[in-house]
Amino acid sequence: MLIVTLATPASAADVRLAQSPAGAPLGGVVIEGSIAPGDFVEFASLVLATKGANVVWLASPGGNLSEALRIGRLIRQLALEVRAPIDRAHPLVYLQDADNNTCASACFFLYVAGVNRQGSVLGIHRPTLPADEYFALGLDGSVAAHRRIEEATVAYLDLMGAPARYAPLMLATSASGMVWLSAEDIASDFTGIAPGYTHLRGGCATDVGGQNGTEPDCTSRKLAELQEERRQRTRRQLLGSD
Repeated sequence: MLIVTLATPASAADVRLAQSPAGAPLGGVVIEGSIAPGDFVEFASLVLATKGANVVWLASPGGNLSEALRIGRLIRQLALEVRAPIDRAHPLVYLQDADNNTCASACFFLYVAGVNRQGSVLGIHRPTLPADEYFALGLDGSVAAHRRIEEATVAYLDLMGAPARYAPLMLATSASGMVWLSAEDIASDFTGIAPGYTHLRGGCATDVGGQNGTEPDCTSRKLAELQEERRQRTRRQLLGSD
């Protein structure tokens, strides 16, 4: 079941360490508001510098496509978890603007990049450039840009293991509208461990008590080990030592 409605504008982006609605520290980083150029650098700097920042809390109505794809690729590179809202009326984290308690448009590219994904307020539509940018490109340039956006969308969703039906659904939905994914679709297609990372489930060594750990504990431990290894590797690559 898919529900169609209109997207709504939101405030500017803010990338920061996450806090609970009551103000207590949470593990990870929150991305709130519209995604804009410069957010990738801010996000990368914060998440690489913060030990244990393995969860990305999403509260965004969308924004810049190129920046979202860059952030999404880093989320996957670092094997980070993502948390989208589960109820528009009750944020999981402290927000500066309650209207940002959603994950739609370009935010979906961040969500699908997570290695472990939770959340149920997810909206998609066709990515596009601002009207003035299309106008500046002229007819031929606009056609070429539109084709590149479609190709990038299909390739990215395939890379992230999204079911094949989502790229055409996204591209067929007007940029001025929004398709809100049902809880059933999200649960079957996205919730939990992403395709390609199912080896994280179970299979842990026997603990000192002679019993295997529970599957959630085992998965969490293996994921945390992978995240730390990826973080260290990425730091070395940025410093030019690999």
